[in-house]
Formats: sequence, C-alpha cells, structure tokens
Amino acid sequence: MLSFSEELSKLLAQSNIAIYTLAKNTGIDRRAIYRLKDGTKKPKLSEVNKITKALSISKEDKDRLWQAYEISMIGEEKYRSRQRTKEFLETLSSIYSSQKENMIMFTKSEFDIPKESTTIQGQTNIDTFLRNVMSLENSSNGYIYIQTDLSYDYLFNELSFHISCNPSIDAKVFVSMKSPDDDLYNDSIFSIAKIYPLLLLGENCQAKFIKVTSNITALFPYNIVTSNFLVSISQDKKSAVVTKAKSIVDSTKNIFLKVFNKGTDFVTHLDLNESALHTLDSLFKQHKNKKILLYSMDYEPCVTILADKEILDKAINKESKSALELIEMYSKASSNILGSVSYFTLDGLKSFLKTGELFGIPKDYYHVLDRELIIKIIKNMYLAYKSGFYKPYLIDSSNFNYPKNFRYSGSGTIYDYFFITLTNNENILNTMSLNESGLSGYFYDFVESLPQTNLVFSCEESMEIIIAETEKILNCKIDLDNL
Repeated sequence: MLSFSEELSKLLAQSNIAIYTLAKNTGIDRRAIYRLKDGTKKPKLSEVNKITKALSISKEDKDRLWQAYEISMIGEEKYRSRQRTKEFLETLSSIYSSQKENMIMFTKSEFDIPKESTTIQGQTNIDTFLRNVMSLENSSNGYIYIQTDLSYDYLFNELSFHISCNPSIDAKVFVSMKSPDDDLYNDSIFSIAKIYPLLLLGENCQAKFIKVTSNITALFPYNIVTSNFLVSISQDKKSAVVTKAKSIVDSTKNIFLKVFNKGTDFVTHLDLNESALHTLDSLFKQHKNKKILLYSMDYEPCVTILADKEILDKAINKESKSALELIEMYSKASSNILGSVSYFTLDGLKSFLKTGELFGIPKDYYHVLDRELIIKIIKNMYLAYKSGFYKPYLIDSSNFNYPKNFRYSGSGTIYDYFFITLTNNENILNTMSLNESGLSGYFYDFVESLPQTNLVFSCEESMEIIIAETEKILNCKIDLDNL
C-alpha cells in the first residue's frame, strides 16, 4: 500500500501536470505541494479536496489518494475498522435494493443418501451437499436451523440466497460469539453483516447469539438440522457427518430449540408508539445533569430538534396524550443538547420536502407539516447552522451507498445507540442496541470521523444544496440575509 506522498507523486506523473500548474489551479502554495510530494508535510483535508478536484484522474485513483490520506492521519488499523463499518452499511443498502432471483429447485430424489448415516469429505463436497439440502427444505417448505460461529461464510451466504427466494421459510441461526476482547469487533461486525440482512429478507427468520467464554474448540462446531437431515461439520470444514435418521433429527431439533430460546435476540421488534418515548426517556436518564453533543445518521434529515414552539403548536396532535409527552421530551432535549451533528441523504431530504413527514415518529402524533412549516424548519436549520448549534452533512452517494430506513443515533455513550429499520409494518421498528454487540464505540468513531472523509459534503456545501432543493421543490425564495 502506497503512502500519500507516493500516491500523489504517481498521480502527478500520470496526469502529466506541472506542480506550478497544480498550485495555480488549487491555490495551494507550490512549496506546500513539493513537501506533500516528498512526504515532509502531512496533508490537510482542504488540500486533498482541492487536489482531487484539480487532477484529471479516475474515481479509482481519487479513492486511492483519499485512502492514503486517511491512513496517514489515523493509521491503517483505525482506517480498516472505519472501512468495515462503511462496508456493512453498504451491504445493508444492497440488501434493501436487491431483487429476488429465480431459482431452480432440486427434488428430494437427487440427493438421497444410501444409508441413514454417512460421512462427506472435502469442503467443496460439503458445500455442494448443503446447497442441495437447503434447496430441498426451501422447495418443500421445511425448516433450516444453523448453529455456528462466524467463520463459515458459505452457510450465511447460502441461507441468505434461499431466504431471498422464499422469505417465509422457517430459518433460525444461533451464533456463538467470543467474550469481549480484541477480536470482539471483528466477530460482531461480521455477525451483523451476515445475519441482520437475513432478518430483513425473511418473514420467518430468527437469529440469536450467546457469548462464549471458553477457549475450547468443539470438534464439530457447525451444525445444520433440517426437516430431513442433521449435518455436523468439522472445525477445518473438510469432514462432515450426515444422518437422516428421523429420531436423531427430531431430537436434535428439540435440543436446538431449547438452547435457542435461551439466547439473546439480535434484533428487538419495538412498537413505534412506545419506542420513540422509550428512547428519549433513556437518553434523559443517562444525561440528566449534563449537555450532550447528539449525532444522528438517517436517510432523511433529523429535524425534530429544530421544531420551535410555533411549529409544535401547529403540527402536534393535541388529542394524543402520547404525542404531548413526546413533544415535551423533545422540548427538554433541545435544552439538553449542546449541539447536533446530522447526516442524511439527498433523496431523504427531497422526501422530507415533498411529504413533510417526520421519520421515526408515529403519524398519529402530528399533522404532516405543510409547506409553510417545512420552510420554517429549513430556516431554523440555517439559523442553527450559522450559530454553530447544528451541523448538517449530506451524504455523498457517489462515494457512500447509505441504506434507506436505517437510523443511527448517539452521544458517545454505550446506552443510546440504535440500528432502526422499518419493517413492512410502518408501526413496528427493528432495533438493535449497539452496546449489546460491542459496536457502540466503533460506530461513534465512524460517524464522528465522516467530516474528515470524502463520504459527505462539507457543512457549507450541504447547506447550499439544502437551500437550493428547498427553493426548487417548494417553489419559494428563502431570503437568507433577512433571517
């Protein structure tokens, strides 16, 4: 992997551009560019922005320069952890947008085994057999239960494929995770990246985990029990014992379910009416006597803390007691928040401007914001931005594919971090508290670091885009000078 100075030198030679010309085009002093090129000066964010815009190079080359810049600033290990978080979010984004694929089902007769029990040798043969078994259960509406750690990628990938073809298949995944240590992050991020998408795809898919404190490695750590087979696979994935004896399959299923029911849910299903209040209530209890800096990362802009008394008076459904409680909590939140850093997508902004709906708040709590109130929210956003209270960052979709209906929120503690994904039922939230999987610190680091990357536009650029889109969609002119 090349250093920043090496990448810059390579790109300058590739672009055939003189340093004098680059200095003129970017406004960066020539001596500074020479020092960046020979590695005696660390690059600044503004310099990298100007250089990548001035050079006629491919997106891949720009990405490599940005990568070298980030590594030069924070080190390779931290860069890798941030990249892993980004890749996970993009995995979710692809799951949301993916279409179901057609699949050719196998028939039972194609993979009957001659004896009640047998062995299979070689990972390729084992994987092929598993593919056939899962196809059988899929086509015959059977069940697929998996007990595993997180190292057998094929199991998750194959199960994901079959769930995408048949969302109602009875699928359960029971994962053994290590106790908190240096490897917990890797285990956790892999588990969520593999399992959480399954829960989004499947109508009848469940996943639970248990933290393992023992270092003893099981002889057969991977077990798949289905309607027709029990498959136990060795640690090296090169040997498997298979049985289709009904008594063994049935008894193993019962044992699996007994242990499974004692596990911890990966995802909690919350009623929207309760969760909005519960989340805020938890936030206040943890930060009762101090102000907090609140980070939010949503598809749509988080504008609830920008709703002033006039907006609340007009928009709140005063017939709903819960709505009044929620608004009271948001009012307290505004006085309890030192500042807000908000990340959201351009498509999400457009959606808010067109609908006036508040993401994550029950629709019967408020009247959808009309044109006048939406414009007032945007004006409040601009004033809060100018005062330094509110920092809006639009996610750059050309560099970062952020998933729709996904929310991250937090203030730097382990208590208030949530993945929130809407189910098909708009009143139910799928929620995962990050501290349960050991990921709160890593996600906070990722979200906090975004302004120093090319994954978001700057605050100034973002605000310009927000005002322009508001004026275009709502057919209005916002006079910023007289706000």
